[in-house]
Amino acid sequence: PALCLEDMVKGPCRARHIRWFYNVTAEMCESFFYGGCRGNENRFRTKEDCEDICMTNFIMK
Repeated sequence: PALCLEDMVKGPCRARHIRWFYNVTAEMCESFFYGGCRGNENRFRTKEDCEDICMTNFIMK
């Protein structure tokens, strides 16, 4: 999906929520600290969610 191609965006707020994003260059899901506001759709609560949505689609092509 297109959302998996978006760059990781922490957002301008200062919270430190651990989230996961799909890193196109590394071809894997990686964790980051999400600030809690704004950001984009390439942000998942769990590594499993990230892998299910992003990695499954890329592996199957």
